[in-house]
Amino acid sequence: MEHIPQEFIQIIRALASGDTETIKKAEERFNAFKEQPNQLIPCLLFLTLKEYASVLIRPLVSPDHKKSLWEKLSGDTKNTLKIELLNAVQVEQSASIRHKIVDIIASMAPELIIKGQWGDLIPFLINAATCANEALRETSYLIIGQIVPFLGPQIASSIELFKQLMDKGLNDQSLMVRIASLKAIIQFLSIPEIDSAIFQPLLPTMLRTITAAVEAHQEKGAQEAIYIFIAICEIKPQWFRNHIPLVIETFFKILVDETAEDDTRHYVFEFFMVLAEKRASAWKKNLGHLNGLVELMYKWLSEVDEIDINTWNSKETDRNEAEENTNADVAQEGFDRLANCLGKALAPIIIEFIPKLIKSPHWNHKYAALLSLTMIGEGLKDQLSKHLGPLLNEILVTVNDPNPRVRWALFFCLGQMSTDYGDDLRVHHKQLFAALGHIIRDPNPRVQGVACLFITSFLEESEKTMVEPVTSDLFTALLPLLNSPHYFVAENALCAFSSVVEVIGDQFKPYYQQFVPFILQKLDSSTTKETRALRGRAMEALSLIGLAVGKEMFAGDLKLFMEYMSKRPAFESDDPQIDFFLRACTRFCQCLGKEFAQYLNFTMQPLINAVKAKVEIITDEDEFEHQISEVGVMAMDNKALALSLLTFYADILQDMMFSYLPELIEPVLKLLDYEFNEEIRANAAALVPNLLSICIAKTTITSSDTATLFQMLLKRLLESTNTETNSEIISTKLRHVSDLIIAMGEKTLNQDQIKSIVTAYIVVIENLDELKEDLQNDVDEEDDDPQNGGEIDYILDAYSSATGMIGDLIRMNKENTIPTIATDILSNVLNKINDNSEEKSVQASMLCLLDDFCEFGGKQAINLYTHVIPPMISSLGSNDATVRHAASYGLGIASQTALQQFEPFLIQSLQGLNKLISSPNSKNEDNITATENAISAIGRFVRYQPQLSGHANQIVPLWLSQLPITDETESASCTENLIEILKMYPEQTFGVTFERVPAVYNIFEQSLPHLTEETKVKLSETYQLIKSALQGKWASLPATSQNAIQQGCPKFIHIYRRIAKIDYNTHYGFKSSTSSSSTTNNNSNNNNSSVNRQDFSATIKKLSDSLKKYYLVSAVNSGKLDKVREFFDIYSSELIKDPEWKHWFALPYLKTPHFDPAFEVYFSKGWSEAFSLSLRNFLSTIFKNIPLPKILQFNLERQNRKRLESQVESLINQNEELRSLVDKLEYQSRRDLVKEKGSSSEEKADHSQFSRGRRTESSNTAKLDQSLSPTMQQKLQSSTVSNDEDDKVVIGSVRSRRSVQALSNPTSSFEMTEMDDLGKRNQKISLNPSLISANTGGGESSYTIESQEACTSHTTAITRCKFSSNGSKIASSSVDGTVRISNVDGFTRHTTIYCLSEVISLEWENKTKLLLCGTTDSKIKLWNSTTDKAVGDINTSADYPRVEDIVCNPNGNSFASSSTNNSRTDGVVNTWNFRTLKIEDRLSSSNAIINSMSFNNNGTLLATGCVDGTVRIFDIKSGSPIGGWQAHSNEIISVQFFSDHKLFTIGKDSKLSQWNIHTMGKPEKEYEYPGFPTDIHRTTKIAFNPEGTSFAVGSNSKYALIYNIDNSNPVGQISGHSGPVVAVDWHPNSNWLVTGSLDHDVKLTKLKHTTNPI
Repeated sequence: MEHIPQEFIQIIRALASGDTETIKKAEERFNAFKEQPNQLIPCLLFLTLKEYASVLIRPLVSPDHKKSLWEKLSGDTKNTLKIELLNAVQVEQSASIRHKIVDIIASMAPELIIKGQWGDLIPFLINAATCANEALRETSYLIIGQIVPFLGPQIASSIELFKQLMDKGLNDQSLMVRIASLKAIIQFLSIPEIDSAIFQPLLPTMLRTITAAVEAHQEKGAQEAIYIFIAICEIKPQWFRNHIPLVIETFFKILVDETAEDDTRHYVFEFFMVLAEKRASAWKKNLGHLNGLVELMYKWLSEVDEIDINTWNSKETDRNEAEENTNADVAQEGFDRLANCLGKALAPIIIEFIPKLIKSPHWNHKYAALLSLTMIGEGLKDQLSKHLGPLLNEILVTVNDPNPRVRWALFFCLGQMSTDYGDDLRVHHKQLFAALGHIIRDPNPRVQGVACLFITSFLEESEKTMVEPVTSDLFTALLPLLNSPHYFVAENALCAFSSVVEVIGDQFKPYYQQFVPFILQKLDSSTTKETRALRGRAMEALSLIGLAVGKEMFAGDLKLFMEYMSKRPAFESDDPQIDFFLRACTRFCQCLGKEFAQYLNFTMQPLINAVKAKVEIITDEDEFEHQISEVGVMAMDNKALALSLLTFYADILQDMMFSYLPELIEPVLKLLDYEFNEEIRANAAALVPNLLSICIAKTTITSSDTATLFQMLLKRLLESTNTETNSEIISTKLRHVSDLIIAMGEKTLNQDQIKSIVTAYIVVIENLDELKEDLQNDVDEEDDDPQNGGEIDYILDAYSSATGMIGDLIRMNKENTIPTIATDILSNVLNKINDNSEEKSVQASMLCLLDDFCEFGGKQAINLYTHVIPPMISSLGSNDATVRHAASYGLGIASQTALQQFEPFLIQSLQGLNKLISSPNSKNEDNITATENAISAIGRFVRYQPQLSGHANQIVPLWLSQLPITDETESASCTENLIEILKMYPEQTFGVTFERVPAVYNIFEQSLPHLTEETKVKLSETYQLIKSALQGKWASLPATSQNAIQQGCPKFIHIYRRIAKIDYNTHYGFKSSTSSSSTTNNNSNNNNSSVNRQDFSATIKKLSDSLKKYYLVSAVNSGKLDKVREFFDIYSSELIKDPEWKHWFALPYLKTPHFDPAFEVYFSKGWSEAFSLSLRNFLSTIFKNIPLPKILQFNLERQNRKRLESQVESLINQNEELRSLVDKLEYQSRRDLVKEKGSSSEEKADHSQFSRGRRTESSNTAKLDQSLSPTMQQKLQSSTVSNDEDDKVVIGSVRSRRSVQALSNPTSSFEMTEMDDLGKRNQKISLNPSLISANTGGGESSYTIESQEACTSHTTAITRCKFSSNGSKIASSSVDGTVRISNVDGFTRHTTIYCLSEVISLEWENKTKLLLCGTTDSKIKLWNSTTDKAVGDINTSADYPRVEDIVCNPNGNSFASSSTNNSRTDGVVNTWNFRTLKIEDRLSSSNAIINSMSFNNNGTLLATGCVDGTVRIFDIKSGSPIGGWQAHSNEIISVQFFSDHKLFTIGKDSKLSQWNIHTMGKPEKEYEYPGFPTDIHRTTKIAFNPEGTSFAVGSNSKYALIYNIDNSNPVGQISGHSGPVVAVDWHPNSNWLVTGSLDHDVKLTKLKHTTNPI
């Protein structure tokens, strides 16, 4: 040490001193030495070898550590350091120093190896692993184990070598080396680039290593080895799959070996617990060993020390602090863990053991049985709930056990069971209260205390009726315990007392004077440190009493308490009273409401202090582990509590909290990311929206302060959500983002804020997808009965919160959100809905988002219905009720918001809803909500879709037969729809003979409690409509209808009175079908008249009062307070006698009556509208029922006659029109029949199939076609939607040869027939080769069709189709903005990309599976077809939005795009870098408008085809044109390089030419070509076969044409399309051709290539 400065040595020793002040000073001095790294590092290395400074040197020499000095070291120092370290591990004798050197090497090596700066390390380690030096062999394995996780790609190719090395290590003679090899193996298993199965053959040898260590009594080595197995089981449980019996058998022998150390057996036990948690099936298939394990756990749990009973009573717990982990502790925890993962497998074993142990003569056996029941309740709740009665009978016998420890265990067990089983246990309350009566007076303080804890747990969430009969007995029993000299007994008794008070509520008032003075005295007398918790319990009890009795009784005592507490010294940081006091204050606030504000100055400061309190975190040198002191833990708990209570204060006190905002905002936002406590993060997130609400309450939503605060809160909360890793907290934060959005009100967010929320959603969904995938990869596939719940529930809840956030965003900001949502997330939402492998709850969440999208998105959302509605329809068939529920609701809403756009989906939606409603189990508990939403949706269809008017006779009665429904929200919706449908279709609703009127009454009766006031007013009008419909037709109704209506009439009158407070019986006009005496009728009329007058009087009084209130409200709103005072001067003597008016006399003196609870309802828009409507309805009713003056009645008959004459004339005209239409249709039908006789065999087959389908219809099914108008038939026949089951996403209204069938005739169930399918999609079509016209000459090759597959997946014309570079996939694009990626194998659907504007260019990247899609809205979308995710979007230029063509450079580094403006008068060509997605170069083109481009084979030249008919050749390196010529007289729509000097072009002048770029200006060959569609702008591509001898092109005919390179005439034409073929591509490796047409179809054709002999 002579060459090391003595000062430096002193600094190092000071850093290791343990004294905080000394360490701080030494750190300052040490940091100064870092300025000389080349001297510092050698000194530290030297001291490390002397056991001084390893902790200091490691971060400084680690290249990737934030404290690293590596880059500051000279090259010589770096080399010297590496050499010295490797020398040291070879010669060092001390194991501890050697292991420190291992850690230093391991921290340096990965980064240096990756950079190629320590290439000799791994060869050194491999050689060292086989050397004669035992210590060096161990060292090499230890280093290998630490570095390989970072070197996956570097070592993947050499994995077999490492496997052999590990095998050699496992068979080493040295146990030390074998264990080091074990440690290394687990690290290999964690490397994603390596298949872990390669190491599975080593497992038996690994087990033998552990057995050998145990047998040799080398327990520490055995424990290290077992720990390694635990780690493997945690990260790769499936790795044990093939050796489970061997693993369990080997470890079980160690577990039962009583000669092994307890710690070793505990390690084995821990492995078994982890195995149960990760692979429950392992135990379920080895029940014998599971039974043995449980037996051993009971044995361990029975190992309880015998101690003196007085000693036992003086302790608060049985845990021996001197022993870290006893067998009993391990077993007790094990029962909890096994119960939570083994469920049904464990329950029978437990049920078998419990009775035996309870009946045992040994007290410790009973004790073990009761403690095990304490631990298993949560996990085995489902299994044991049904056995609770017998189980209680078994264990309650121990209430009289002579050993107090058994009695204690009984009530400890019952307390936990109260929490686990809840109401299932409270059913047995009489039995349990009887047992409590025996035990509450037990002489043992421990038993008394646990009995009180049982009361607390048992009464939680109990009903008052259960506790009332025993309240007095409980208080009598608790009173002496409240005075117990044992503080823990008194505390528990106070807690139990508080629970009783909380349950009985205001019935505590008779006991108030008995207990409150006692509790206040407890507070005043218990002043020692030992009684702090007791004082806290007293505060809790006092606050619960306040809530129970109310502020009138409690306010005085509260004032005394608060004055007393304000005079007390501040709490110490570790005082448990802090928690109790803070919670008590929130209850005081709840009790007093806003009157609590007087105490805020006193109560807020402890909360703010708790939020701001610093928690000392001690971090290790690697910053991986953190230690928190007991005081720190308490500070964190108080911090979490303070945040929670501040939320409560803010909710009640609102603007009164405004002055505290400056102190709260910054610390609260910092705590959103508090990494050491999840509860703090969650509570901070919950407080954030309340901070905004405080500001809004004090200012306004539109104030600048509110806007600034909202922006700050939103930004921080979104940032925190994006970085959150706990799925439960993610869900919490998302919900509070929603709260922020809602708090700001409607249409207040700007586009940047909307974009930030949507971006956060994208990040969250990606994170959740990864979490879910990781969890699913960890699923035990062999477990046929997995335990539910756990992390997956939190993840699924987070999905729901994410979609809920977007739903709230749409709901509050309406159509402003739709562009961003449609562009950024709609595609992902639709794909998740259509992904059958997706979790059903995720699909339901996504459908809920679509529901909000449809309901609140306005016109922009409606325009996207072609994408949105089909997934909803397909979801109606889901096997999950929540999915069906969301889909049904969404379809109903969509039909309501859009008439025209929903029409194409109407019939298929009706069929899906009908199938859902008619299913056998549709009304059971699990399905009823979905079914009722479907019923409600059909009501919306009838109301809002006029196309169904012709079928109201069928649909309305069937719909009514499903009503009423029980769901409150949908019941109200159905009633509102029924009210309108009744007006639209009265005859179909009532029935021809009014037979359905009683059913309508019943529907209204059942829904009345769920209706809004506005709907009730409409319902009042509806009853008038019913009355009007019945009047005049009563006498003609059948007696059955009259009787049914009369029986329903009292119910109707009852409802109507409840709504309008009016009895219209005397005006109803009903006459009985049976005669009765006039006396009876007269009496009845007189009575009814009396009632009528009373009802009118009450109504008039109410309306009169409302009119006066309306006058006052209007005066206040107009600022005319003088009119208000004048009003009270006039009416005060009259109104002062009416209690309802007393508080109104304060109105002239209130500054803001709008916010006063007594008046705010009258200042609402809803009240004024409801009053106006009620008044109008009342007056209308009165006027309607006043007899018409006789002088006016003479004109009635004349008016009726005119009306009837007009109706007759109209009906005659309609009849003539229908006759004419029938004649026309008959003629058309005969003409079509003649044409069909000449149809092809394929068409006949289709027709016969259609006929067979018609004949299979059930006999009771009516044809919809027969009742539809021709216009409606035509619309419906063209509006069916593709339901291809292979589609991952189904969109749009697809062209289809489908016939629409009839809705069913009215039956007992709600049924509609399905549509026939006139053509099977995706079917193989064998074509006759003669259909192909091939002009072949001698020696020429020709092509015929061997087979063809059709895929009708696009809703509009095809624009491009293209094979991927390896030929495994086909991409096709369409005018509707979708791109379909299909697998070539069977043409199965792969995925759908939504570009949301027309896709006019398409290109596959040459080397990867990346697809580029160019649109007409300045976008190039990059899509990874392997991961099915968007890689990114490129915004090209707003000036040139049409991306006409995209071509990838064969060198793989770049691509080119051609863009034009919308008018196609200007354009530009850019080249882009694939890595950066930035423009590399803009090619000079003299503003030429370029339709088509092509690279030559080596990517150095780019050919462009221009609108002016010229071809230009660009040099890519320089970006400049090097040549060009006039190739066509019109636009060039395709240019394609064939070789480096030959290229082909197609022009709108109907010419297809071959050119040589060296002899520009004259074509080498021209081909016979019929031309390309020229009506709209389209470009195409020329497709060459793999051999380069032929090519294919599209044409304006229905065929794709095939040419040989050297033959001017086509040698084949591909049929199968019904419109022009505009896109064609040849498979890169075989004779397959894909074609796309304007007929919306994409077809895959297999070609047969033949060569004709000369």
